[in-house]
Amino acid sequence: MKKRIFFAFTKLFFSILLVLSLPISCDKNIVVPYVYVYFEVDINQPDMQDLLPVGGKVFVNGGHRGIVIYHSSIDKFEAYDRACTYHPNSEARVQNSSKWGVLTCDSCQSEYALYADAITVKGPASIALHKYTVTYLQGSQILVISN
Repeated sequence: MKKRIFFAFTKLFFSILLVLSLPISCDKNIVVPYVYVYFEVDINQPDMQDLLPVGGKVFVNGGHRGIVIYHSSIDKFEAYDRACTYHPNSEARVQNSSKWGVLTCDSCQSEYALYADAITVKGPASIALHKYTVTYLQGSQILVISN
């Protein structure tokens, strides 16, 4: 009898532990779907001139909904997917904003601060833009964007 009670309590304990370890969230945001990304950008090309000054950005094809490349500091560049993280499976994407260094979703009006690692500064989105890896090859002025 004691053995049955012990096993019942053990089973209950592990069941509660399992339930408590599951991620619990009321957030409706989901992760941007994975899309293989690997390409090179020569920043000396005419269509990349807006990228040259620190704070500059360009929009390019690739990723899930397009990619924005941002010149964050002297020798550092960032790349983010243009899919709004509030509804990444819709056709919505982030666009230029009237605010410096900020992109705005053309559907829900969420705002993302490129100067602060593309975090959300105005909702309903609460997750930063999806970030890609950027390798800057200074000698050749090439950016390699990948995931």
